[in-house]
Amino acid sequence: MNQVEPSIKRSCALFTTCSNEISSRTKAMHIQECKAYSSGDYLSQGFGSSTHDSFGQRLPLHQQMRICKSEAATKKVDAIYRGKLSNWCFQVADHCQIDHETVGIAISYLDRFLSTKLGNPALQCRKTFQLATMTSLYMAVKIFEHEVIEPSEFALISRGVCTEKDITDMEMNILFALGW
Repeated sequence: MNQVEPSIKRSCALFTTCSNEISSRTKAMHIQECKAYSSGDYLSQGFGSSTHDSFGQRLPLHQQMRICKSEAATKKVDAIYRGKLSNWCFQVADHCQIDHETVGIAISYLDRFLSTKLGNPALQCRKTFQLATMTSLYMAVKIFEHEVIEPSEFALISRGVCTEKDITDMEMNILFALGW
């Protein structure tokens, strides 16, 4: 019995050390995740207008109006409109047999992008917001789905809202804004 006790004590000490290490690593991972993947409440914040670039410089008029041509398109984005486009993403997912988890990831990309300075113009113009939403879905599908849907197919799905080039340009903006 005396020989068993030291081995039990060693096992308990080893278990406690492993348990503490696991707990410590889990806490560290949680802190990193909260910092890296958090998004602000961009819908309630007063972001700047789409007339300026991410460095605060005024854009030329033709660039300001490139996407936001109609009065309806220049309405600011609100929670109701965000919800409509989120639902649209799920409808596209059902039609294209995309996993709903991929849509959740896309919305996370979108929220994080919109919380950055580069995302500000999309909050001022619904067409730009639509483009950012479609592009976020495209990016998530490209990363997490077995079959990729090409930007040209997303342009067709958009029914004329955007082109393939618009999607690839927005993808670069989102990647840059998210620091990828």
